[in-house]
Amino acid sequence: MTTSTDANRPDPIESDTGTDAGGATRRRQDRSSVIVPGWLLLLESDKGCPEICRISTRDVSEGGAKVVSPVQLPTNQTWYLRFSSHGGETKFIESEVRHIDEQIVPTLDGRELRRYFYGVRFLRLFDVTSMTDDLLRENVQLLLQQTKAKA
Repeated sequence: MTTSTDANRPDPIESDTGTDAGGATRRRQDRSSVIVPGWLLLLESDKGCPEICRISTRDVSEGGAKVVSPVQLPTNQTWYLRFSSHGGETKFIESEVRHIDEQIVPTLDGRELRRYFYGVRFLRLFDVTSMTDDLLRENVQLLLQQTKAKA
């Protein structure tokens, strides 16, 4: 079973996207089929502080990518992505979620395996060191240092 929703975004669709038969907007650029590990930085989390988690990406193009996660991720905020297996880096790609798919696959032992696919559009490069909120910047840098120690 697969469910699909488009993220509710008020801004106009750029010329680098098209519309499929279901009305969803899609990227037109060439996509790389290589699966790339990466990191997702969320400046707001349920814990009330920044959070970073491992993700994988596929279908990476000049304008966006598909982010794959075994857990549901919040989509009501800006995402900061980094395509690297190394922790501690301060440069990310600011992104927005444009499309969400959920795939449910039954396992041999009768459980359900869920996988979430997020279509994201790249907006701009973002460097944590340029953040103007000193406390938030320090919290994010501490989080990145902890991630680097684990990587």
